[in-house]
Amino acid sequence: MYFSKNNIVVELNKTDEWKYVLFNSLIGNVDFLNDEFYQYIQSIQEPGKNKGKDRAKNEQLTSRGYLYENEEEEKEKTKLFIDHFKKSSNENKRNFYIINPQNSCQLGCSYCTYQNRLNASQLSEKNLEKIMEFILNSEKEADVKHPPILVFYGSESLPNNDQGFRLIKKVLEEYIGNFSHISFHTFGFNLDRYKDLILNSDIKKLSFVFRLQENEDFMEDNTVLSASNEACFDLLRMHGIHMVMTIKVTEDNVYKMPDFINYFIEKGILFSDNCQIQFKPTFRENCSFFSPCSVNYNLYETIFKIYEEYPQLEFARFSGRGVLTILQYLLKLRERFSPRTFFCEANWNSFIFDPLGNIYTCYHGLKDPIFALGNINQSPAIDEIKLNLWRERSVESIEACSDCPAKYVCGGGCAFEALTKKGSVLESNCQPYRQLIKWVFECLHEDFLESEKFSLVPEAYATTNG
Repeated sequence: MYFSKNNIVVELNKTDEWKYVLFNSLIGNVDFLNDEFYQYIQSIQEPGKNKGKDRAKNEQLTSRGYLYENEEEEKEKTKLFIDHFKKSSNENKRNFYIINPQNSCQLGCSYCTYQNRLNASQLSEKNLEKIMEFILNSEKEADVKHPPILVFYGSESLPNNDQGFRLIKKVLEEYIGNFSHISFHTFGFNLDRYKDLILNSDIKKLSFVFRLQENEDFMEDNTVLSASNEACFDLLRMHGIHMVMTIKVTEDNVYKMPDFINYFIEKGILFSDNCQIQFKPTFRENCSFFSPCSVNYNLYETIFKIYEEYPQLEFARFSGRGVLTILQYLLKLRERFSPRTFFCEANWNSFIFDPLGNIYTCYHGLKDPIFALGNINQSPAIDEIKLNLWRERSVESIEACSDCPAKYVCGGGCAFEALTKKGSVLESNCQPYRQLIKWVFECLHEDFLESEKFSLVPEAYATTNG
């Protein structure tokens, strides 16, 4: 018998009977094990042993996707599984186009290492028109069934100046019909200036992602929202426009997470149908915009402990590639998740534009045009060789990922970080996912044992044997 190369076995810091976790990263199945079943699995993996002779256990392991007759059978079934997943994903593919309307940041963070690399350019109407032309032509040539999504992203997605207003007005009045959805990432907007423009648009296609504060702390009067932001939120809630509020969680404010949630509960915001709260765990001095996707796992360990103690955090979502997969599908939804053959949209369906017309596939590269794939003012606009390097990056194309049991959780890691650290987007960018999985299941041990969505191997085995 062949124990799947995608299996991860983790011993939990638990004293009860079910103190081991068996997790398959390809198909997303999770099972708790007792000592007897754990020892049996260990014997299967040891070479030279008379292994795999317990028929009942083998049937349970095989039915759950942990065990195969041989390595070739797993390779064949894995290929079928991945091909089906990719086909389904491509059928539902929707391209993302992200516009960074200005190349400067008003925050002035003391730890900023990027400000001197950014020019103060702002997107012109001429370049906006060329970007839209590029998008519309790309969509004609693309084999996609669904209209794309447009995102205005930057330190101010709704700039409080005349030029910024003209850009937003042009998009909402002339181009909104070409998109399924338009999202604005912002610290807030001028309500008097933008109210009529927003409400006269197709509001069903609009959403707003608010970065509440860069320092992510309570104000002196123990509030989170400024009066102007609260007025903006009330306007959007009243008209059913979707909004997301993101709070950067660092080592400094992590223990205030329950306070943030309680604040939004008291405000009546958290339970609005069109509102979502999202925590973004990161390193304290990491820029929210240009830092690669390194994950602060020490911070996540603290978050898991807080989550266990404060069930009201169930109402919040978490942001962070890789970590998001675990938390969203296992911690929150208690369901199996789809395999991640790549890390993020940069390897699949996104284009990002800076004010000068440079085109990227990853937002983190915006700080330096050397990472650009081309420019809308050139012909051709895109260097297809550079683009294909990003689009072809997957765990199947990264040699270092081939034997990793966590590769379909990780997706190969952040490609931009691999590029800057190792010199190629086709290198791996490993993170300690085994430890992350351990934390998740230790914190939610009881929840998983009680969940009807998981057929536990020991329990099913006992039933089989009467």
